[in-house]
Amino acid sequence: MQQIEFGDFQTPNSLAKEVIELISNEFSIPDIVIEPTCGLGSFLEEASRVWSNQSNYFGFEINDKYYEFTKEKFSNHILE
Repeated sequence: MQQIEFGDFQTPNSLAKEVIELISNEFSIPDIVIEPTCGLGSFLEEASRVWSNQSNYFGFEINDKYYEFTKEKFSNHILE
């Protein structure tokens, strides 16, 4: 099990997938996806996989390591 740093919880990809599927079934495609604590980017990754360039993506993170990792993963999206 991965050690918890900063008291954080990294959302498993499987949970992110279920949440995005639920949102997709209940609502229309969002114009903007904002992840206030993006961590390693699970929600952003799944949302961009499902909604592609139909949404704009913004991720915020205070942990520099997580931010750099996610920024690299999503170099074609804006992350703050």
